[in-house]
Amino acid sequence: MAYPLLPYFALDPVTYDYFPTRHQCFVYRNHEMITAARAAKVLACTEAEAQRLAEEMGVSFTDEATEETWRKRGYITLIRANWQLLTYAQLCLLLDWDEDYLAFILQEDDFLRVKLGGHKPKCETLTVRPLTEEERRMTEAIRRVTEEVEAAVGAPTLRPFEFSAMYPKAIPEKKVSSRFEASYCHSYCALYGDVFYDETLLEASFPDELLRAYAAMGIGGVWTQAILYSMIPCRYDPSLSVGWEKRIKGLNALIERLSRYGLKLYLYINEPREMSESVFEKRPDLKGDVNKEGFASLCLSVPEVQDFFRDSIKKLTELAPGLGGYITLTTSENHTNCYSHKKPGETTCPRCKDKKPSELFALVNRLIYEGATAVDPTISVIAYSWGWDHVEGGFEDTVRALPRDVAVLAVSERGKEKKIGPVTMKANDYSISITGPSDLTLGRWAIARERGSKIAAKVQLNCSWELCSVPYLPVFGHFYRSIRDLCERADPHILMMTWTHGGFPSPVYSMVSRMTEAGVDMPELDEMLTSLFPNAIPERLLPAIRAFDEAFDFYPFSVSTMYVGSQHMGPALPLWRERTGYSACMIGPTYDKEADWRYPFTREVYGEAMKKLTDGLKEGLSMLRAAYEGRPLTADDRLLLDCAEGMYLHFASAYNHFLFSCLREEEGADLTPYVLAEEELALAEAALIGRNPTVGYEASNHYLFTRTDLFEKVLCCRQLLGKL
Repeated sequence: MAYPLLPYFALDPVTYDYFPTRHQCFVYRNHEMITAARAAKVLACTEAEAQRLAEEMGVSFTDEATEETWRKRGYITLIRANWQLLTYAQLCLLLDWDEDYLAFILQEDDFLRVKLGGHKPKCETLTVRPLTEEERRMTEAIRRVTEEVEAAVGAPTLRPFEFSAMYPKAIPEKKVSSRFEASYCHSYCALYGDVFYDETLLEASFPDELLRAYAAMGIGGVWTQAILYSMIPCRYDPSLSVGWEKRIKGLNALIERLSRYGLKLYLYINEPREMSESVFEKRPDLKGDVNKEGFASLCLSVPEVQDFFRDSIKKLTELAPGLGGYITLTTSENHTNCYSHKKPGETTCPRCKDKKPSELFALVNRLIYEGATAVDPTISVIAYSWGWDHVEGGFEDTVRALPRDVAVLAVSERGKEKKIGPVTMKANDYSISITGPSDLTLGRWAIARERGSKIAAKVQLNCSWELCSVPYLPVFGHFYRSIRDLCERADPHILMMTWTHGGFPSPVYSMVSRMTEAGVDMPELDEMLTSLFPNAIPERLLPAIRAFDEAFDFYPFSVSTMYVGSQHMGPALPLWRERTGYSACMIGPTYDKEADWRYPFTREVYGEAMKKLTDGLKEGLSMLRAAYEGRPLTADDRLLLDCAEGMYLHFASAYNHFLFSCLREEEGADLTPYVLAEEELALAEAALIGRNPTVGYEASNHYLFTRTDLFEKVLCCRQLLGKL
């Protein structure tokens, strides 16, 4: 199936006027990720010309091995960095892909196309041209500033993706016995895309050091995405399944690797995926809902489709002995069944139009259950209830129609309210600043328990979309309350510890492991903190952690702030003196539209909350540093300090960006203080990322920014100050 590439925006690409030319921006921005040969291929110039361009700006290209790592493990970073610079054809040259594979990744790699704004800026083909005298002067200034910044922040001690050096080495020899029947997280460094196809990527995504740490912390397994048609031959479009045998081999290699540590693998599936219209030209009788042009659902009201789907799950289970189970999602995310993206009666499918959405949600899960348990009666099927309540009675109707052995997964804090100024918000998902369980979720779990089904709790440990740029947020009180109240009020059978973000084997995981050890009374928070960080001065450590917790209570929680807020890129996000015209994008390039970052809050409410949050974090960081004065640092101590600094830097920068974006509209406003502050934050972040490669990384988005992006931010600030 050919994926149509995305349409173009009518908008021109944004400007980066701190570079004399766009081809120099490309060279500077990418030099640490690609070779000179690759740059020359993209720019249609000689390798010597590419080298010269880099040298003139004080940078140099990387080696082939590093480029290979970025193209395999950081391709989203490369795409994001060049989205505003390159054409589709040049992106393919950069990544060494063809256009079909680029389109596949944009469509299937966790909604990358949505994260990038849904459309591609219409870039002109980037080529090298001679510089004017003024451009040469500016190029020389870039070189001087780059050398100045390099001297200020120092050479990096760890390179991107060198995560194994960060994983805890001193771990218990004996695996902790958990109160939960099953618990699982997402591997900290697992690719979200086609992870089973490449054996080297599979090993990098699930390294032994990481798995050993998970096992020692009492975690029972890991989950990862699987696309059914890529794992099992698809009878309706065999082209989708090319390489499926290799993926099954990789799947079994991962199951075996996990088993060495007593861990199980759970496949997250959002199925059956929509198909190209070309499928339905041959088989119109299978066509279901049309959600976007060129694609339609396989209608599950058709018995043949039911058999196909059930048999595909059965075959996958047969080919993967030892699989722990399936985590299902039936609405939202990808377009799948005929009600996955439609309200009652709105589907375009004539067979499903008069059905309740809950009938299809339950049917999907029943077919998965029947196919899987026909092979292994003990295998887990865990139905994620996200979106079932979008229709009245949808949750209860779906649960009552499920097989009793299907566990019901729900977000612990869903529906819990938080007041931000005069605005009352409700948590839907991914919340740390709002802790569960909510009364809403407790009531839903009660429905599942009444009919004899197991309940599974989805929480977010370590970090969330509130801020995903550090491996964990040191707000231990929030995690403590979340797990303590969950155990006391709900006592779930299964714990889902994290979505794609948050899988680092951190002190937070160690704390939760102690809290949920079977047969042991739950310890107090202060006792655990002093045990986790014994080198810190307790009288300073505990107030510092409390300061972080109190500050985080001011987080202006909303879906917009979480998904498109500028905090994720923080000091790496450029400042634009004039409006770009672009809306903020999900997690990725958040640009400069402050109304997107703060929705639904007014400027006054958002600004007040961000000020209290930033001030509190700054105070906590000062106290934390004082707690380690004259003390030796363990790996956990260094990570705590790094995470606290990173959290402060990102929220302080987000607050600066907000104020800058508001004040630039006012005639005569002095923006200098915010530009100077951003340069200082960028330098601090560059030093931080140079010693800690986890900063800025998230598994499904790769690196949100690089060290070079922070150097680029300094150039941006100097340009705004008239010093470039």
